[in-house]
Amino acid sequence: MTAMSISIVLAKAGSLFFMTFVSEDAAMLGGATMAAAGLMATPLVFAACFLGIWLGDMGLYALARYFGRPALIELLEPVTQPDTVGTDTAE
Repeated sequence: MTAMSISIVLAKAGSLFFMTFVSEDAAMLGGATMAAAGLMATPLVFAACFLGIWLGDMGLYALARYFGRPALIELLEPVTQPDTVGTDTAE
């Protein structure tokens, strides 16, 4: 393989990897299509899609783990307002 063809293959694998962050299903279908057409090796398609999906899911888990509980508590916490029933300030 020449350096140009290696860089094209790596560019395709990289595009599949980053495409999984946008749409996992489209990346898998695109990778399967390229592998079936002989444009990319099947193990490379598998590795790029697997790593992209795995890292994306772990990133979402980490975001939810770190920011999820405070956001959920803030969302579910009732809004407390001062009790103004029975107080007459117009005396």
